[in-house]
Amino acid sequence: MPQYRYGSRARGAKKRSRRKSPGAGRLLAIFALILLTCGTIFGIYKGIGFVRKWVHDVMEDEPASSWAADGQTEGESAEAPADYSVLIENAYARAEQYDYDGAIAMIKQVDGYDKDAKLADTLYRLQNERNGLVKVDVNKVCHLSFKSLIADSAQAFSSSSAKKLNDGYLTVSEFEDILQELYDGGYVLVRLHDLAYVDDKGYFISGSVLLPKEKKAIVLSIEDLVYYEANTALGFANKLIVDEEGNLKSELRGRDGTVSVGAYDIVPLLEGFIRKHPDFSYRGARGVIALTGYDGILGYRTAPKYNDPTSPDYKPYYSGIKVDEERTEAMRTASRLKELGWEFASHSWGHINMASASLERVQNDTERWKTQVETLIGDTDILFFDNGADIGNWRNYSADNEKYAYLKSEGFTYFCGVDLTTIPWVQLSTQAGYLRQGRVTVNGTQLINYPSRLAPFFDAEAVLDPARP
Repeated sequence: MPQYRYGSRARGAKKRSRRKSPGAGRLLAIFALILLTCGTIFGIYKGIGFVRKWVHDVMEDEPASSWAADGQTEGESAEAPADYSVLIENAYARAEQYDYDGAIAMIKQVDGYDKDAKLADTLYRLQNERNGLVKVDVNKVCHLSFKSLIADSAQAFSSSSAKKLNDGYLTVSEFEDILQELYDGGYVLVRLHDLAYVDDKGYFISGSVLLPKEKKAIVLSIEDLVYYEANTALGFANKLIVDEEGNLKSELRGRDGTVSVGAYDIVPLLEGFIRKHPDFSYRGARGVIALTGYDGILGYRTAPKYNDPTSPDYKPYYSGIKVDEERTEAMRTASRLKELGWEFASHSWGHINMASASLERVQNDTERWKTQVETLIGDTDILFFDNGADIGNWRNYSADNEKYAYLKSEGFTYFCGVDLTTIPWVQLSTQAGYLRQGRVTVNGTQLINYPSRLAPFFDAEAVLDPARP
């Protein structure tokens, strides 16, 4: 009978079973690893979603600009370039009035200006333009002198004073046309103090006016900007005022008694023209305003006679004039004029002929002007001679000229007569410390009878107002 080896079969089965287990285990391990990996990935995905939602909820009010375009935070990103557009605009505005030194200084005040592309480019342009400027010969600078303008030509030329007004004055439209022709001809306004001045060391020296080579310097002045009583109701403005915005305007009283405010005379007209054409003004220059004092100044009744019933010049209607208020307003208007670049001159207090007047009369008149006018407008070193009646001839002033010596001791340094033959006429003495300049008067007589004198500046026939008689 066959013998069964139970023990051997069992061991064999066991051996067979052991040989199969390693493969199955590996499969289970791989499967378990796959499940673990998928679970981990899913968990990470869900975790990231949770974190992103949490960040969004917490930071939802954070400005978007706190993140740089490349994902960096603001603190980690490079600084945004500074905006110098306003500075550059202001620098060019100064350069437009030929103050290139000031414009260049504005750019150079910025630390690292040479490392900023826009600032460096602006500086390069300004320096190039400045290098193209030419120094003006002060001995060749002309001076045009005007009087108050006729604002209402119908009223003026229909009055009994029509002949006088036609000869001595311009109309508003004529002055506007003259300004445009001067501008188109390349003229630029300069101050008398631009032509010569006292330097920091106390020396009287020639000025250094720099302009483009196609430009020409010119001085403009207004003689007798007083609004005399004698011109009341003859078509002239009656007062210069400062409005609420600080602008200078003229006050015009119509025949019916109504008062209008606007540009009815030289000052507001020129201010408006310069606003449109800032390059008509060298570093903010305007003109010279020459004043007498016996009827007040600028349309304000500031003279002592207006509140002194004992004065031989007193009139009953003066009783309604509040002289203290008039003086206050005159000072305010004068201050604004100076802020804008206007200069003041003495035309003598009483409109006297200093050439024929005695030294004593010159002294008395000057004392009145200083106490009644200069106290309102501030120190003044410019003197206009009435009717061009200079206190000397064409030769230099000398110390033995008593009138000159006196006027110089009173602070006058610039002396302006009238010269209609030698145009321009300038005499600068740095040694004696004065400047003389001949004025070319512009009025109806010059326009009509002597247009050739004005031809270097404008076409007299072209600007002539057809409203003239």
